[in-house]
Amino acid sequence: MVGSVGLPRRKAREAAYDLAVATQQLADLAETRAIDETVELVGLVGLVIDATTDRILGGHIAGFDAGNLVHEVVIAMACGADRWNT
Repeated sequence: MVGSVGLPRRKAREAAYDLAVATQQLADLAETRAIDETVELVGLVGLVIDATTDRILGGHIAGFDAGNLVHEVVIAMACGADRWNT
């Protein structure tokens, strides 16, 4: 599955943002382990970040339950979280 919200890298670059990108293996996230420990958690989470303000511009998840997990990024973006306060 794939879940996505906000700007992908290409669109953020086109909008002239100074970018930082954060990635994490899906298996390393506590929430994915809590969902079902019997599933092999292969996947990736990526955040597109404005390096000037540290605000999250987009989040993209590929892997098990990505369509539901992306809502965590939606909430973080809606609350104005930055890459240090997620």
